[in-house]
Amino acid sequence: MRPPSKEGRSKRVFSDRLARLRRKKSADLERLRVSLSEMEERLLTLKERRELLKEKGARHEDEVMKENAIMQVGRKISILLALD
Repeated sequence: MRPPSKEGRSKRVFSDRLARLRRKKSADLERLRVSLSEMEERLLTLKERRELLKEKGARHEDEVMKENAIMQVGRKISILLALD
């Protein structure tokens, strides 16, 4: 019985690495989907809070409204960056 050739070992190593990279990419994509979903939920919550504040008479100049707007922009940017 002949030992495997150097080329055969190289192909096996390459295919093993490729398989590991594919599994890692798949896991990374799943984490990204979960993260995006959570960020979108937080953004929706921020928008709902903003609407409640508006109904109670808060204005854009109010500190709470400013903070909410800043957080919304931050979430939107995070979502867009994650999608790229």
